[in-house]
Amino acid sequence: MNKKSYIIFALLILLTACSHTNKLGEYELRSKNYAFRNTLSSNAQQMTININTSTKDTTDIAETITSIFTDVVSESKKNELIEAVDTQNLIDNISYGMYDALETYLNANIIQEEEGNVDFLVENNLNKCNLNISQSAVNIYVSSFTRIIDLATATVIWDNTESKSVPMSTIISTDKKHFNSQSEEYIFILQKLFSLSKEELNQKIGLAGDYVGRGMGETLRQDIAESNRKE
Repeated sequence: MNKKSYIIFALLILLTACSHTNKLGEYELRSKNYAFRNTLSSNAQQMTININTSTKDTTDIAETITSIFTDVVSESKKNELIEAVDTQNLIDNISYGMYDALETYLNANIIQEEEGNVDFLVENNLNKCNLNISQSAVNIYVSSFTRIIDLATATVIWDNTESKSVPMSTIISTDKKHFNSQSEEYIFILQKLFSLSKEELNQKIGLAGDYVGRGMGETLRQDIAESNRKE
């Protein structure tokens, strides 16, 4: 494969990876009945915690920070945190972005699936919920997939994946001037995170879901606008 062909092939892979289904312009969507179904993938039944405490800094201060850092994220504390996080609650938070977008831009009538007379089914699936911890970053990574199905034809008329890595410092506020290093700030964030009640913890993690939900709703808005321009 020559260089030009390789570049074209790489671009095709990139475009395929970033593409999503948009057949909204082929259906009458306004003021129809929509029902939601929120589910969890096998990877999202529980939050996953990924920890990397390695550092190139070999000073006594760095070693002390590493020791404290490792203690903060002990195995027992990790398990307690994993058990406390309700990923079903997280996907419910994410789905609100679609709920809001459908009501706002399509005047959708949101009903319960069991009520019957559903025109479109909105399936929201949580792909991943990872807490990533290192001495240079503490963030929550959330990935979700949504599709809209026309129940009359069983056709997927729209789908999209949204992923977001949210720094925990945007969710748990800190005063940076009180810390001598970024690692010290992250240790404080972790200590705060592990001290939260179950309700407080899910509220904080839910904020990361809000970012993903708003992104999903914004993509839907853009696709509705594009479909309207083609009419």
